Parts: sequence; C-alpha cells; structure tokens
Amino acid sequence: MDLRPFEAALDEAATPVEASAVVLAALAAAEQVIQDLSTFLIHAGYRYPRDRRRTPDSPRRLIWSASSGLLAATATAEAGVEVALREEYDPAWGTNPTQSRTTLPPSPPPAAPSAPRP
Repeated sequence: MDLRPFEAALDEAATPVEASAVVLAALAAAEQVIQDLSTFLIHAGYRYPRDRRRTPDSPRRLIWSASSGLLAATATAEAGVEVALREEYDPAWGTNPTQSRTTLPPSPPPAAPSAPRP
C-alpha cells in the first residue's frame, strides 16, 4: 500500500478536521491489510510449539501480541482522531473530570485460526 498520497494530503491539511479526514481515509484504506496481517499472525503463532513454562516471551505469545498490537494501534489512531474532532466541534469536551479522553477497550484475545486454505 502506497501511503505517499495520504502523506501529501496530510501535508496539505490546514485544520485538525482536514487532518482527521486524511487519517481516517488512510486507516480505511489499510483496514483490510491490517486485518489480514493480524489473522495471519494469529495463524502463524500456532505453528510454534506451546510454551509449557507459559513465559510471556515465547515465540507464540510474541507473535500473538504483535497481532493484537496491530489492531490496538489502529484503535488508538481512531481514538486520536475522535478526540481531535470532539475538541474541534464540542468546546465542552474534556471539561468533565470524570470523562476519560484516552480510554480504549481492552485488546481482544487471539481468535482461533480459520481452517487452512487449500
């Protein structure tokens, strides 16, 4: 995926709203690739032996963590855009001390891989 058009559009963005539109467009364009790579990494994790010691740095867990990290990074970017848009359009946003501005849902657990493709 070539990100240069998005980078050029981002350089031309004059406001946070325009920048948000570019970021959302780039995320939308990359969504299928990110989902496919995440699924691939989950599947790849099953190719490594189970770590009987259950250490967090086993190849299987590290690969699964990378899969989850891809999805979490996308969610974090979308949350950043949401905050930027709320700050632009809702002046009262963030004035409520109980309102969390960076709370994201927890990362989903690794899904079971789909059946192997022929």
